[in-house]
Amino acid sequence: MKQVDIQHLLPLVEKPSRYIDHEINACRKDFAGNKIRMAFAFPDAYEIGISHLGLKILYSIVNSLPDLMADRVYLPWTDLADMMRAEKLKLFGWESRMPVDQFDLLGITLQSELTFSNVLETIDLSGLAIRSELRAETDPIVMAGGPCATNPLPLAPFVDVFYLGEAEEGIIEIAEILKEHSSKQERLRKFADMDSCYVPAMHQDGRIVHSSKFNGFHNSQLQHKPQLLSWQLATHNRYVAEIMRGCSRGCRFCHAGYFYRPVRERAPEAILQDLLTEVKASGWDEAGLVSLSSSDYSCIQELLLSLLFAVDTQKTHISLPSLRADSLSDPLVKAMQSLGREGLTIAPEAGSERLRKVINKNLSETEIMAGIETALRLGWQKIKLYFMLGLPTETEEDIDAIIELIDKINAIGKRRLQINVTLSPFVPKPFTPFQWCKMLEGEILLNRAWRVKNSCGKARNIKIKYHTTCLPAIV
Repeated sequence: MKQVDIQHLLPLVEKPSRYIDHEINACRKDFAGNKIRMAFAFPDAYEIGISHLGLKILYSIVNSLPDLMADRVYLPWTDLADMMRAEKLKLFGWESRMPVDQFDLLGITLQSELTFSNVLETIDLSGLAIRSELRAETDPIVMAGGPCATNPLPLAPFVDVFYLGEAEEGIIEIAEILKEHSSKQERLRKFADMDSCYVPAMHQDGRIVHSSKFNGFHNSQLQHKPQLLSWQLATHNRYVAEIMRGCSRGCRFCHAGYFYRPVRERAPEAILQDLLTEVKASGWDEAGLVSLSSSDYSCIQELLLSLLFAVDTQKTHISLPSLRADSLSDPLVKAMQSLGREGLTIAPEAGSERLRKVINKNLSETEIMAGIETALRLGWQKIKLYFMLGLPTETEEDIDAIIELIDKINAIGKRRLQINVTLSPFVPKPFTPFQWCKMLEGEILLNRAWRVKNSCGKARNIKIKYHTTCLPAIV
């Protein structure tokens, strides 16, 4: 079996460090010396995929088991992809440099619908037939998982198996099936018997598939330790500690809030120990305490205060994304400030309280303003605001309410506060209360974004970001 050699192409491509391998803390198990080989693919650029915690967790689990090896795969940028096609070179595992079509399983994570075309590119560049029915017995099984697997039908003609839910335990069962059965069809039949697998070629009878839940999260030791350090600067270049899984808020548009139920927390002592070990071993200058709503973690103040005494804040600062304005307190903000946090992120999602009640975002304007005032009182000068456009029942008055809310926040900050506003389109998600709601046409969404920008974006301290898919509509 011959490795894929792209060394001669690296001087010709943008950011060749995306492709060189040699990351610190990589597993690098022997390809030929293991019975079963899995390639875990993130269908996007390397610097985005190397930040993804879920892929690292599965990679770590498989490589900890005997007779199994896992490699990582990312989608090359278009310059290298074009050269590989011209020279008939196939997509390969980053560590083994072996072509993907030599693995037993190609596992692709589906994090966003926007990457669906990249999924097809990943399959095609691997030398596999795009449509699953045309693949050979010797080809690897193409399996897809992640949050977007809950709506498998758009990709059903191209994917052999969809795994629904959290795969920390499921990946071990999948590995056992691959070890015990050599025939592709027999493997597919065994996957079809799994409670959380949907096999399009075999499930034509309306069978119900259940999303798996990892109930051992609270005492999980399955995160990759130590985490991978890449030479190419990652999009989120930090150590990631998942402190909580799930969210109790129940926003009606949020797929993650339903997909990752129920709420599960890790013990603060375990989080602290892991973080200190990682920082000492790898020298991270930032560590993120991540979850869907980090300030809802029941021990958040205890954890932050412990970190304040244990971490050298001159060398490593702690980020705490996904905060809610109604959960801020002076002790919490002071601890975050001491740990290096410089700004506040709030996601009102809608400008009016009427629309926030419709989407079950139980956050009043009074609570938003109180959060802003707490941040200002303790010295923060940066505010990020996230709004959605095109929510069910949204009217032009709701767009006016977004503008008014931004103006009120700007007035509180006496126009010296740096305000960064992101406007995102509402996309109906499966298995949420809004799954059957209509998505507005791009032209309407863009014109509403333009209204907000035209009203607020002229101030030097306010920056408005939004999607520009239908830009000609407003030129």
